Amino acid sequence: MSVSAPAATRLLDREPAIRWDVSQQDRWGRFLWVVFILIVVLKQFASPSRVDILTTYHSAACRWMLSEALYDGSGGGFIYLPQFAAAYTPFALLPFAWSCALVRALNIGIFAIGVLRFAQLAGRRSGNVPVWLVSFLSMALIWTSAEAGQMTLAMGAMMLLAIVDLADQRWWRAAVWLTIGLALKPLIIVLVLLTAVL
Repeated sequence: MSVSAPAATRLLDREPAIRWDVSQQDRWGRFLWVVFILIVVLKQFASPSRVDILTTYHSAACRWMLSEALYDGSGGGFIYLPQFAAAYTPFALLPFAWSCALVRALNIGIFAIGVLRFAQLAGRRSGNVPVWLVSFLSMALIWTSAEAGQMTLAMGAMMLLAIVDLADQRWWRAAVWLTIGLALKPLIIVLVLLTAVL
């Protein structure tokens, strides 16, 4: 049986019965990140006596508020820029367990925003990207840093956000992300210099 051209066009244009659009993928991606944040934060409350990098951040912020020296000259301990200690002071004013939970949640949340925005950029450039899969794989890769509360996640988020804005030629926004990232962790200087060269 032959199908006329207009009928064939209508068949091709018809929406599929099951449609997996970007917004649905974004919702699943966000849901996975919320679950991930809850797991990490609840695990932190389950073992509050564990010593991690947040102890170093907390003590540096306390020394900043007391106008004491941030560095001990050993090359260990607090090895970030002074701006980081100043930025961390609001968390140091909270009870330690709650500040640790909040920092972990913010770290992961900011990184999640970076991953989702980067996935959206990739989707615009190369077609539909499985955001939930990108999110799940990212979680597997960052588990150790997320559990420890390392600023590597926040720095990585600033890098992802900066790359997205650079791709969209939003120069000032990219500069803001790179500046915040530099205050959080000096390792981002590599991307800052590369951006300046390019």
